[in-house]
Amino acid sequence: MKTEYQYTYDANGNLVETRDLSGKANVDKYKMKYNHVNQVISVEEWKKDKVNKKFDYTYDRNGNLFNLVYPGQTSYYYYDSVNQVSSMMSKTGENESQWTEYQRTPSGKVKQATLPNGTQTTYSYYEDQKIKEMQTKKQDGTLLQRHSLEYNENGHRTKDIATLRGADNQQMDNTYRYEYDARDRLIKAEKDGKQKSVETYILDANSNIVEKNKDNKFTSFQYDRNRLISETKEGVKSDYQYDPMGRVEKIKEGEQVREQYNYDPFDNVTEHAKTDKESKNQIKTQFAYDSLDRTIAKVEQAGTDKAKKTKFDYLGTTEQVISEEVADQITRSYVYSAWGERMAMIKAGEKPETSYYGTNTDVDVELLTDEKGDVRGTYGYSPYGENDESLFTGVDKPDPNNPSNEMYNSFRYSGKRWDPNTKSYDLGFRNYSPEQGRFLTQDSYTDAGQFKSLVMDPGNANQYGFAAGNPVSNVDLDGHMPAYSEFDTDPVMTAIYETGYHYSPPSFSTDGKWGKRKVSKETMKRATAHVDKLDKRIRAENKAAAEWKKNKSHPAPSKPKSQPPPKPKPPSTWKAIAHGILDVAGMIDPTGIADGVHAAWYAFEGDYENALYTAAGIFPGGDAFKAAKYSKNVSSTTQRAINAACKCFVAGTRIETEDGGKPIEEIDIGDKVLAKNEETGEIAYKEVEWLFQREIDEIYEIHIGDEVIQTTDEHPFWVVGEGWIRAKDLRKGDIFETDKGKKLAVDKIVRKKQKATVYNFKVKDFHTYYVSNLKVLTHNMCKWIDEDRIPQASETILSTFTKTKIPRVKGAAVYENDKKLYHLDTLHTGSGAHLEVYDKKRGRHIGEADPVTGDIAPDTADPTKRIKR
Repeated sequence: MKTEYQYTYDANGNLVETRDLSGKANVDKYKMKYNHVNQVISVEEWKKDKVNKKFDYTYDRNGNLFNLVYPGQTSYYYYDSVNQVSSMMSKTGENESQWTEYQRTPSGKVKQATLPNGTQTTYSYYEDQKIKEMQTKKQDGTLLQRHSLEYNENGHRTKDIATLRGADNQQMDNTYRYEYDARDRLIKAEKDGKQKSVETYILDANSNIVEKNKDNKFTSFQYDRNRLISETKEGVKSDYQYDPMGRVEKIKEGEQVREQYNYDPFDNVTEHAKTDKESKNQIKTQFAYDSLDRTIAKVEQAGTDKAKKTKFDYLGTTEQVISEEVADQITRSYVYSAWGERMAMIKAGEKPETSYYGTNTDVDVELLTDEKGDVRGTYGYSPYGENDESLFTGVDKPDPNNPSNEMYNSFRYSGKRWDPNTKSYDLGFRNYSPEQGRFLTQDSYTDAGQFKSLVMDPGNANQYGFAAGNPVSNVDLDGHMPAYSEFDTDPVMTAIYETGYHYSPPSFSTDGKWGKRKVSKETMKRATAHVDKLDKRIRAENKAAAEWKKNKSHPAPSKPKSQPPPKPKPPSTWKAIAHGILDVAGMIDPTGIADGVHAAWYAFEGDYENALYTAAGIFPGGDAFKAAKYSKNVSSTTQRAINAACKCFVAGTRIETEDGGKPIEEIDIGDKVLAKNEETGEIAYKEVEWLFQREIDEIYEIHIGDEVIQTTDEHPFWVVGEGWIRAKDLRKGDIFETDKGKKLAVDKIVRKKQKATVYNFKVKDFHTYYVSNLKVLTHNMCKWIDEDRIPQASETILSTFTKTKIPRVKGAAVYENDKKLYHLDTLHTGSGAHLEVYDKKRGRHIGEADPVTGDIAPDTADPTKRIKR
């Protein structure tokens, strides 16, 4: 059957429509709509020119997903002051609302998570923020699971003291120990408990498992160019054959074909056939896929009178299954968090059953609890994902007399769906076989740039391999490159990495997966449109500035005779706020345009001191004047905004100049540094136009071999195949490129609390430069500023209210007026500075108000917020 899909994109690269032209799909067409910052606001599923299903997404003022509505279910997500999820509410049909609550440590890590059935999972951390211990208890304090972890000097887990309570209420205690080779690859995993087990691995240079010894049962493997060609298990040899595309086609025992695979043009398995040992009949399983490369149907025992077809329905355009159907009846449905973690499963029937997922520190499903918090089922796995049946209890406990029993829960290792017929996990782009510890097909991207980045990754040289030979510390996110696991540092990041950022995808790549960290040029133009508008207004009024620029000694203009003497005026005026904006614009923008109009404005108001200070900014050498002014007059909030706009490096960072290497703190205006035009690829020495320095208390270390680059969290680096990525968003394996075109992989990213002076500068024309002894490309980003963060309490309507003695909130004083309490909130860069308003009597949150007018915006009340009076 011919498979043909059509894709349509908007100017920002967002996928707006997909069509399946086969006419046999569950959905003929998907239509997506986006808001002005490219976040999905609706997804429609069409069949025969009719909308069958619609998903609606609503975001808060900071861009966080607030409300998700789709047929039969509604979810709300609530956030704290730093945009971390504090609670979520889900409601299915007419059922009672289900709440999940989160508490966090001062550093933002999850401290406690409470599920709707009352079970609580708590976390403690080492000083480097790796998980020290996690434990889950019922509401009555009964321990359900616990993991106490230890690590080696390279950050790899060496010991896990684990406790798991089974569905039979028996406690299972095990201690796991792990050993690694010099390349940090797993070579031994030992379980010490009631049922002891030892598993060792011998790996070749490409991290293929050459020999596996599990409890003295040996399995050996032979390879040809990383393709598994034979497997010998307890004396029985299996031979693997491949098609011309490098995909496993047949597995044979002697002349007998044991298993056979058929694929579509997109490397998806369309049919799997295996020979029954007793009847010698072929048992076939067939699969169908949609235009987004997702499994939409599975037929077991295809071609027989026992054929069973299961349909999978997804959450919008994500890979999160929201329901499964058999014979057009929903058999299971699922609930997800804001970041895509699978929270609960609802099994249909006369009496529906809700089960809540409990995971270990690797996000492997380890526990299912029922509505009361009692254990419904438990699971266990080897490092590579094989079932440890000694830990299976309850609903999915294996039955030797009926091994083909229907699974109660199919989501298991890494939270992925297990298929017992193919004995593989659906990891998204490819199927993974845990018994062999490898994929059935080799990794690939249709985009040449992405594919180059893929094969250049040191951990992905073996394109059939899994987790670079270390499934304890690494994880394969979506069937592509392995990445260093964040699971030992933050359980929420675990789920985010596993599922991706699906609710606000900035672009869609041709291989059918979300481009996780790409932003189109059109999007950047939208994001900075306010800067362009400000620039146009300033240029139109810049005649006075032009005159000053011609003559450095030009005196400040005298006050116009018609100008009345300055009168006392309330500071909460638009002029005061606008001056703040222009102060920052003049500091950030070295062109002098903002300074010129600002000086004229100050002079017109009769403020000669400010006029002189500001005018100095448009003259060469005027920085000393400006520094003197800002050292005493810039508000702390304005200074924070300036600091936030400039991304910098610590002293000693090597900068490549036309005179050789030079520490960044010694760079001066007029120096020529090596830079690159990111659009044309031209590399040349370009002049430094402007300098900047500031103090910080946190740095990010980027480790590449023996080289360590110390920078601020937001500083962008050029990553091959992806573009500009902020330091805090870099990951192990990201590829940098030197001025000579050499590719270098990031080994690790380390975040440190450390006070330091940092430096940056503006490069003429190209706005980039090369840093460190390795000469990697970075941006001179020091331009954009969120104007909404500037106002102070004295510049708002709060100056007309009564200041109270109530303790400060988020560092801001609390004011009273008309039986309401107010405080200024400047922390939300997405929504801008605003006033938080509360009812004085009960302390309930009323809404958010304009800082100048005091008008309360509609629909901004947050019932989760309270103020302590």
